[in-house]
Order: sequence, then structure tokens, then C-alpha cells
Amino acid sequence: MHETSKLSPPEKPGLSLTSRMLKNGLPIRPQVYELLHRGIRQLDIPPGRSISEPEVSAALGVSRGPVREAFIRLADEGLVEVIPQVGTFVSRLDVTVLMEAIYVRQALEPDLAARAAAHAAPADAHGLKALAEMQEAAARIKDLNRVWDLDNEFHHTIARLSGLPGVWKYISGVRGTLARLRTLELFELDGPRIWVSQHRRIADCICRNDAEGARKQMQKHINVSVGQIEKLRARFPSFFTEGESGQTPLL
Repeated sequence: MHETSKLSPPEKPGLSLTSRMLKNGLPIRPQVYELLHRGIRQLDIPPGRSISEPEVSAALGVSRGPVREAFIRLADEGLVEVIPQVGTFVSRLDVTVLMEAIYVRQALEPDLAARAAAHAAPADAHGLKALAEMQEAAARIKDLNRVWDLDNEFHHTIARLSGLPGVWKYISGVRGTLARLRTLELFELDGPRIWVSQHRRIADCICRNDAEGARKQMQKHINVSVGQIEKLRARFPSFFTEGESGQTPLL
């Protein structure tokens, strides 16, 4: 997906993988996995699209073995679904799973922000503001991959400043679950502007040692994704599924 364009996927877009993406001298297997993983996360390979070992191996100019191994890993991560006798498909975004991931973030990150505000040294707290400023600069030039990386760094830094850095592994896991939703927010719903504004407010509270303010601002920040799901489902209904219950859970 080009960073400056809106999504407008055809029924089955061409596979955006070429042999030129592989780096000489590096092992093939991890590269094949990383290229597929990144393509799915960034929606270059959209939800619901069928993919096959022959198609990917031909596009990358590799044997089917590394592709098969990558498919197994992606299936274990819930990013592809293998239907026997039918084919392999990029998994759709399950609304129930997304809401569960948001719930975990709601349960953990506001308290981490409050703890960071109570414990952060001035230099560390101002480092958060610098991250927000770098994110704003990346958003201005529409470098959305940079925006994404800085978003991860911002939240990871708060976990570190909270004094409970080990909690990040749980947050990182659910952020991975939300990655494609967040990519849609970035490309379709003016995500960079919203994220930067909210990050500035969170950083300001932490710099002022305002624990309760940091907690409330982080809660607002995470809750934005709840409202965005319905907007994105309306725009891209084929990208989403409702899970077994058929009902959207309430948070």
C-alpha cells in the first residue's frame, strides 16, 4: 500500500511481492516470513485475500519450502487461515478479538501512564515529548511507517518509566493483534493527527507528574479505537468478521 493513498482494493489485488525484496547473503526463510507478515500487517495483502504457495514462491523466486514454513507461522499467529481442500486466506479482522485486545490495553496502560507520571525523572519525561514531536514531523510528511514505529516506542517508553517494564510483553502482544486495525486508522481516519495530539497530552501530564491526568488521557487515547471499528467496518465490510457470537461485545 502506498503511504499517501486511500485503500480501494479490487476483488483480488496483485501480490505486492518481488524477488528484489530479498536481500542477498541473508537466510531466505526468515525473509519470506517477514515479507508476508509485513504485507499482511500493512494491508498490502488485504484481509480475505486468497494466497497460495505457488503464487508466493513464483513472486519471490524461491522454492515452496520457505513459503510453507511462513504460512505455518502466520497461521499460528492467526494472520492466515488454512481451509483444507479450499485454500489459504488472509484472516479477516475478528471484531470480538479486537475488542478483547482493546480491553487488555484499557486494563493495563492507563495505570502504567499514572505510574510513569509518579516515577519518571524530568529527562525521561521530556524524552516522551520529543517522541511525540518526532511523530508529528513524520505525520507531516506522511511517513506512516515511521509514525507507527514511534507510536510503539512511545508506549514502550511509558511502560519502562512506570517501573514495570515487564508488562510491555503483554501489551506488545495485543498491539500486534490490533496492528491491522491501527494501520486502517492511520490510512483512513486521520490517525496520525489524532495520535500525535493525544500523545502530546499524555506526555504533558507525565512531565507535570500529573498521575491522574496521565491515566485519563491514556484511557481516552485507547478508547478512540473502539469508535473507529464501526467506521472502518462500514467502509470495508469485507475486511471484518463478527466471531462466533455474531454480536459486537461492549466495553
